[in-house]
Amino acid sequence: MEINRPHALSDDDVSAYEGAKLAPFFFEYEQPGFLTLAGEDRLDYLQRQTTNNLELLAPGGWLKTVLTNPAARILDVLSVFEIPRGGGIDPLIGMITLPGRGGHTLEYFRRRIFFMDKVTLEDESAAVKQVIVSGPKAEEILPAIGLEAPRESGNFTQTDLDQSQIWAFSHGSLVGNSYLILSLGEHAGRMIDHLTESGVPVLGRPAYELLRLEAGVPGPDAELTDRYTPLELGLDSAISSEKGCYTGQEVIARQITYDKVTQRLVGIQLSEQTVPGEAIFADGKKVGTVTSTGVSPKFGPLALGIIRRPHNEAGSLVQIGDQRPVEGRVTGLPFGSHESS
Repeated sequence: MEINRPHALSDDDVSAYEGAKLAPFFFEYEQPGFLTLAGEDRLDYLQRQTTNNLELLAPGGWLKTVLTNPAARILDVLSVFEIPRGGGIDPLIGMITLPGRGGHTLEYFRRRIFFMDKVTLEDESAAVKQVIVSGPKAEEILPAIGLEAPRESGNFTQTDLDQSQIWAFSHGSLVGNSYLILSLGEHAGRMIDHLTESGVPVLGRPAYELLRLEAGVPGPDAELTDRYTPLELGLDSAISSEKGCYTGQEVIARQITYDKVTQRLVGIQLSEQTVPGEAIFADGKKVGTVTSTGVSPKFGPLALGIIRRPHNEAGSLVQIGDQRPVEGRVTGLPFGSHESS
């Protein structure tokens, strides 16, 4: 398949993208969401709402868990950890929501508090700043904000900076190791000031979205929506198959037990650029939907999409759209890790 390579990024975007391959950078999330949960029933309450087994939550550790509706579709993806409090007071549970979801998730949770539940929910979103630090040797810039890099993926480190609390969570791979940094307090923005004063470049959204696309990372309002279930997006590690009831559990249990995950998130190498929302066809039938698109200086036009099996196997040929079809070839994620012939 011949690959066209149109220029979809500005010169500045291309420079930022190329720079991110060579040195650490940070990207600031718009509308970060952060909730806290207090009260003696906090763990039991959250356990019955989300997919992971929160009994595994330990001091200094964090878990990813998914809030799903009765059809097991994604409402939010939460990073959950304990925040110690002195004086013999039980710790808080901190919940980092998807960007822009804090208020919606707060109201969802509040509607599901029974009269016997001893819990209190607070929305701290307005008092936080949230960034992702990534790029080669990203761990070497965390000391600029007084942090050490977490030694294991399920752990976090923390410090106080300018009267604000700061946490660093290992966050998979965008470019090299990546770290999610959350700052909470009246001067939360000073964390960002320290990064820029240390010479760490901030990445704009176009370059960040392209790196996210290349890495195959599901994004809010693109893949992480109520159109899909966690298993369809590869969020298997955020699901416990052994815990008790939660909203959406029956659907997820059937998907696991009876091999009912019939569609998956995949990468698609394109012959030319297309747009999110386009239908994906194979053998004359619709088999999926494009969710994210971009034009990579390295790989050319790319897309993420949800495609039904067997057409989601690497190497499968598909067409995007039905008016003027664009050719596509399914590939593994991240792009470049499974070169198809």
